[in-house]
Amino acid sequence: MKRVVIAILLYGFAVNTAFSHEASTSYLYWHSEQPNTLRLDLALTDVMLHLTPETPPQLTWVELKNQADAIARHLVSDIVIRKGQAACELEAELSGLTEYADESFSVWQVHWQCPQEAGIFQPTTLDYRLLFNEDSLHRAVLTRHAPGMWLLPSGIHVLKPDSLPSTLLPPVSQNAAYGVLAALLTAGVLLIVRIRRLSSRQRA
Repeated sequence: MKRVVIAILLYGFAVNTAFSHEASTSYLYWHSEQPNTLRLDLALTDVMLHLTPETPPQLTWVELKNQADAIARHLVSDIVIRKGQAACELEAELSGLTEYADESFSVWQVHWQCPQEAGIFQPTTLDYRLLFNEDSLHRAVLTRHAPGMWLLPSGIHVLKPDSLPSTLLPPVSQNAAYGVLAALLTAGVLLIVRIRRLSSRQRA
């Protein structure tokens, strides 16, 4: 990603408004080790056509940074994180650039703080609405990295205009209960195996 940013700074890379991509797709990444952070990769063509206050003839890295605050406000208004029924407070920051299939994407880090009264016994959900009003064919690909979570394991989900909110983090009580149940089942299987081995030895 650093090489891409350097190339933009040195060679004045710009996205032209005449360019259009075949499908509008964004990419979201969430990891259980950073439960209050979501990475959003958004195509520069989408940023330029839909999220900049005034559509520029071309979008350079400098122009993107200059409009980052206005774009960030748009992002957090169309991405809703809830802890149970309580809405969390979001902020977004531009962190760099990347590429998908030779198309340039801006990289944003979305952070949030949830009301303390929501507690750990409520699920954390994501309601993604970004660009759906501007482009009904827009899709978001959400990748959840959740090692060790029994209730909601890692997976990839495609978010559409009619998608329900996606659960990022299940209630602690439910995940713990599933973990205990899985541990008990594993222990039971191991016990059965040991009993069978002892029985085989005694017969021999």
